[in-house]
Amino acid sequence: MSRSDPPSSSSHAPDASSGASHAATAAVASIELSTCLLIPEQSSDRVPLGEHIATVQALVQDIGRRTRMTLIDHDGELIDFLDVKLNGKNIHFHPAGLATPLQADDRVYIGLVPIGGG
Repeated sequence: MSRSDPPSSSSHAPDASSGASHAATAAVASIELSTCLLIPEQSSDRVPLGEHIATVQALVQDIGRRTRMTLIDHDGELIDFLDVKLNGKNIHFHPAGLATPLQADDRVYIGLVPIGGG
């Protein structure tokens, strides 16, 4: 071995940490989204979590941007006729409200509340 060659590991056992690292990058955490809104470029009911979608508010804002709809008003509140549920519970009943962090495999429902008269 010359002096410019990097040192080699004396162990021939596979590196267990590289397998765990590979598994972590292969499985991207995601949530299940159910909505009546037509979201461009959304072909699945799974939405990957990431830096830009980490809370319910970020998810709703992302959907609003993609659908070109105002879903959150200037005060940071949901528009009146929007129903958002996290794991079957209305988002207003979660202590953190829209700031509630999303976890892998959460179920989010976003729907429009029927408005009518007669």
